[in-house]
Amino acid sequence: MAALPAWLIAFWALGVWGSLVGSLLLLARSRHAVTAFALSLLGLAVSQLTQAFVLHPPQPAPVGLTLVIWSALVFLLIYARSMAAKRVLA
Repeated sequence: MAALPAWLIAFWALGVWGSLVGSLLLLARSRHAVTAFALSLLGLAVSQLTQAFVLHPPQPAPVGLTLVIWSALVFLLIYARSMAAKRVLA
């Protein structure tokens, strides 16, 4: 982790902390949960795509764990958007 560039660590942190903040905002029934999950998805995409295609040598990631993370985050984003559309989130 220490060898990664600062901008990549920033996107990684955006993915991790965005999910945590989005989850807390979802529990608080805040419409800002959608934005937090969208930013988290951006951070996840940039960090994982960079690690997969730019870093030399690429660092292998467990496929199952990666699929679980992506699936959970996409589900939470869709769920938050759905609840915001139904006016459950204020």
